[in-house]
Amino acid sequence: MNGKDYVMEAIGTAETVLSGCEASGKLSGNELLEKLTAACGDLGEIKNKPSLRTRDGSDKAYPVHEMAQKMGEDWEDAAEGDDTADLEESMEAFVGAVETLVNALKGKTVVMT
Repeated sequence: MNGKDYVMEAIGTAETVLSGCEASGKLSGNELLEKLTAACGDLGEIKNKPSLRTRDGSDKAYPVHEMAQKMGEDWEDAAEGDDTADLEESMEAFVGAVETLVNALKGKTVVMT
């Protein structure tokens, strides 16, 4: 997998969590949902950057992928019960990882030969 694949999977997982939270009413009114929506938008803007297809881009995108997987697992646990503390924590970590990735890719260019 390359960085683009990691980002695409992360977007899918985040959108699943978002739609699940909205449908169930969990975390309604919580600013984390807005942050998660913004993070998905940021990922959507960078998903086609050529630098994600490099080894460095893959290394930078991997933490986002990992945080998305954790968030998805925490969502499954929260959907079954009432405790959303782990979900909120993993959502914060995901948003932070996305911000880090976006900042790391700013101004990066790759010359394909």
